[in-house]
Amino acid sequence: MIDRSVLLLLVEDHMIVRAGMVSMLRGIGFTNIEEAGTIAEALVIMANGRQVDLVLLDLDLPDSSGITTIDNMQNIDSTLPIMLITAETDLYVMRFAFERGVLGFVPKTASPKVLLAAIELVLCGGKYIPQEMLATMATVSIKQLPDNIVKSHDTDASTDDLWVRFTGLTARQQEVTEHLLMGRSNKEIARIMAISPGTVRIHISAILRVLKVESRTKAVWLLTKKLSK
Repeated sequence: MIDRSVLLLLVEDHMIVRAGMVSMLRGIGFTNIEEAGTIAEALVIMANGRQVDLVLLDLDLPDSSGITTIDNMQNIDSTLPIMLITAETDLYVMRFAFERGVLGFVPKTASPKVLLAAIELVLCGGKYIPQEMLATMATVSIKQLPDNIVKSHDTDASTDDLWVRFTGLTARQQEVTEHLLMGRSNKEIARIMAISPGTVRIHISAILRVLKVESRTKAVWLLTKKLSK
């Protein structure tokens, strides 16, 4: 049984959702809860010197979106334990999140009992993945990509060199690549990242040059193949 006096930092921009989460957390015994609606507000809280034991983080905030939200939170303090409380269930988001050191992934629809179990597991040094998400991560594979993509490329091509090149992309380029892996269009990426579609195209051209592939389709296919291993 964990100490319920630990300090939780809930970062969620929707006030009604945040109020509901706080009520749920108090209902399962947690009394020390700090609240923030943005990364900037979280930074102010952390600057006060209080030692946060666990961050409960939503991915889509007014000043940050997607995987970048995790990076921005870790920039405040790289040692912060982070658990995502989100409506996002995309396989690739989960994989990238865990690669960045996220310790848990809890849907906003989770019951108080599930939330408590997840927090206890993470604070005890474990990682929490909901059963339904675990099943998805285990079953999604390269075979589920559209036939026209799979058949149009060499399925025996090594992805190791490509993965090395991916890690050499800038943080901004990696963020664009993550959106491509989620199947988002240039317009969607531009809106989420608050940049112009033209800038997105420039990033994608640079990404293809670094990855040494001729199209975004092949880049997505090869990176997905690597992630599905």
